[in-house]
Amino acid sequence: MCHTLDCYFCVSHIKLCGRHRTIEYAKVSSITQPLPHSSEVPYPVFTEMERKVNKSPESKQSYSSNEQLMKDPKLFEQPDLNDLVRDLGLGKEQAELLASRLQERNLLAQGVKVTYYRERNKRFSQYYSKQENVCYCNNIKGLFAEFGEKYDPNEWRLFIDSNKLSLKAVLLHQGNNKSSIPLAYAVNMKESYETMATLLKLINYKDHEWKISADLKVIAMVTGLQQGYTKYCCFLCKWDSRARDEHYVQKNWPDRENFTIGQDNVKYKPLISKNKIILPPLHIKLGLF
Repeated sequence: MCHTLDCYFCVSHIKLCGRHRTIEYAKVSSITQPLPHSSEVPYPVFTEMERKVNKSPESKQSYSSNEQLMKDPKLFEQPDLNDLVRDLGLGKEQAELLASRLQERNLLAQGVKVTYYRERNKRFSQYYSKQENVCYCNNIKGLFAEFGEKYDPNEWRLFIDSNKLSLKAVLLHQGNNKSSIPLAYAVNMKESYETMATLLKLINYKDHEWKISADLKVIAMVTGLQQGYTKYCCFLCKWDSRARDEHYVQKNWPDRENFTIGQDNVKYKPLISKNKIILPPLHIKLGLF
């Protein structure tokens, strides 16, 4: 590249005449030279470039494609609308409002029902019952048949979680290849051994014998251990929480083989066997640390 011939700034000349200076702009085809403006010479309006762009074949093609999309929009089928409602997490009233707005703009395919979401739970509500403050599944095999899935209890794990206001029991698929299935939900029930016993009885746990995954507090309840800062708080071994001098010395503690009421902080009869308990990875890490 030759600056004396190709550079615009080198080709342009600046002349100094005392305190005044004049600029002699280079005559280059890619640069529009400034023009003096007055009442006789108005400011230019750049419309030629816009006209050239609009007349280009690329702009015509994009405009025609957009016009074609506006003429032929992709309508929502019922499965597509259901997926949209599920992704947005809408309730019945919000889902019906969304469907009605789409219908006003003619964006719903023929046969799509706006009132579909009023009774969307009717197929599955027959498999759930309510007793006092607990809503639970009364026919798990029938629920799986309604989903069109083959039921195998060995492929599912029962996850129980509780807090001060609610208690939830959900079936989780081994490997997370399938969606979770809610089994029970309790409101305004305390975290206690009696609550866990009622929950497992309502969902007929003895008929399925799932492996249970829960936090250490729920595990202590279902195994019948005493709550609080007890001496033997582990359901696997007889680790002594009060033997502080031996915590970093003794690594092997005797296994907890028997759950005898009144011994080793066992207060209730165990609801499930300790062999059916799976610790979540988070609690395993917390235990290691």
